[in-house]
Amino acid sequence: MAMEHMILEQLASGRQYMYYYTLSTDFKDKYGDRTTASEFFPGRIVNIGTKDEDGKLTEIQICDKVWEYDDITRYKIDEERRVFQIADTKYSYDEDLHVCSDGETLRLSSLTELDEVRVVGIEKKILSVAVVSGHGELQLENTELFEGSYIQIGDKIFAEITANMNMEIPEGNYTVTVANDGYGGSKEITITRGETLTLDLDELKGEGPKYGDILFAVDVQGAKLKLDGKVIDYGEPVEIRYGRHYIEASASGYEDYSRILFVNSEEATILIELSGEDTITTAEQNSSSETAG
Repeated sequence: MAMEHMILEQLASGRQYMYYYTLSTDFKDKYGDRTTASEFFPGRIVNIGTKDEDGKLTEIQICDKVWEYDDITRYKIDEERRVFQIADTKYSYDEDLHVCSDGETLRLSSLTELDEVRVVGIEKKILSVAVVSGHGELQLENTELFEGSYIQIGDKIFAEITANMNMEIPEGNYTVTVANDGYGGSKEITITRGETLTLDLDELKGEGPKYGDILFAVDVQGAKLKLDGKVIDYGEPVEIRYGRHYIEASASGYEDYSRILFVNSEEATILIELSGEDTITTAEQNSSSETAG
């Protein structure tokens, strides 16, 4: 997720392709509802949509034609007959069955009865098997103030906040940060496997409005920089209200630059590279937005 790309294997041909996405990519669950990139686990079957003019995915959805069984521990494998038995039900699989752990390809024979796996299939045929790490759920409450802005969970998970949203998150410790309309804050949370943690965003609202001192480092001298449509002087740190903003940079002879700026800290430096292919922020590398956090 840090590099905002995914590698997909086409079921029909077995060929692998790399696809890039952005915060604007519409991630959907199997029911067509919005979800996050963190729910696209290795081994899941997906349908891809169209690409934008930059070649990045505009939509991707978890396939609704397949079934998924999570955290399977009661299974047996007969490699000679290519039978994968889950509890009392037997399934077939092909010799090119996709087996993975933490994104790395495994041999089916390397699985043991101590492994918990996620199995994806269609009818009585298994398409993929993934050794899974634990995960829990994060349930957001009192989201009204922050809806339409973003939640940052650790270094890699960013998602647009919707009303009372629920997210599946890998187990572990995280710093959660939200910001919008001059309000926001952070909190340490622990996601426990198989459990749901409820987070009241009113607790992160804090006193407001808050502002961050943001220093813009533009690599082309004399470039023009706009914040929310207005030209700004960026020779010194710029005081910007917490929340979501829009930045544009331009210079003669260079391609125009535009990003969403998410301000959620007291100070940060944003590097804007008009002369290069990539943009690196103080928070992380991100092709569609910058996080001042």
